[in-house]
Amino acid sequence: MKGIRILLVLLIPAALAGCTGDEPGGVAEDGQVSDVAADSDDAGPVNSGSEAGSADTPIAEVLRDKLVSVQDGSVREHPAPDLAEKDFLLIYFGASWCVYCRNFTPTLVEFYDEMREDFDNFELILAGEDEAEADQDKYMIESGISWPAVAFDKIDDVRDVLWQHRTRTIPGFVLLDRDGGVIETSPPLRRPEFFPRIREIIEEAARTE
Repeated sequence: MKGIRILLVLLIPAALAGCTGDEPGGVAEDGQVSDVAADSDDAGPVNSGSEAGSADTPIAEVLRDKLVSVQDGSVREHPAPDLAEKDFLLIYFGASWCVYCRNFTPTLVEFYDEMREDFDNFELILAGEDEAEADQDKYMIESGISWPAVAFDKIDDVRDVLWQHRTRTIPGFVLLDRDGGVIETSPPLRRPEFFPRIREIIEEAARTE
């Protein structure tokens, strides 16, 4: 009985830790966590890259003509989204090779559908970390992702702007304002609790308008 209790204590934190942003140090298909991923402390965003874009360039301009979405069962260029009218952009850092991302996506799909129904000033964008375009496309299609994603071949064009806010493990989220300023970053090990916080922020903004 003692052995079972010890096993649970060891496994539960690993299951919540998430994957690192580097596939070899992430999670294998069998769900085994490498030492790198298990030891990672998701202490918030990683400032890797330049600080350009957060104040000088509106985030809508950074992402212009760089988004794709699932349409009629395939991934295509996203229809000219008017991101300039969105006050809140939630950036989702994820990848198909990360078992935690795949397992978490149904919850994210439900959250997105609810938010889009209630708020027209909100958008969610996938900043993918797959190694191949086909992998990202398959993940989007099979997971029922209806929000736009940064096109695989455009990721390098926006990396300095978006990835400076990247969380240390994935799935990870950062809420930006229309100018690219950080409003909130998903806390370590408490991603489900992050969604009510996002709704609270947007509702508060609506009340103060």
